Amino acid sequence: MLRHLADGLSNAETAGRMHPGVTTVKTRVSVLMTRTGSPNRVRPAVPAVQRGLA
Repeated sequence: MLRHLADGLSNAETAGRMHPGVTTVKTRVSVLMTRTGSPNRVRPAVPAVQRGLA
């Protein structure tokens, strides 16, 4: 999911590629943003991409 966030995909596009429901994607993105204190949906993915984890 972090890779899809970093690529700028919407919740619906992410759900289409990963096969969970759109609501599940929204929930997971929201949790990531809350846990990282991020103001936007891409910021939590940046460290993972930089470390080759996503």
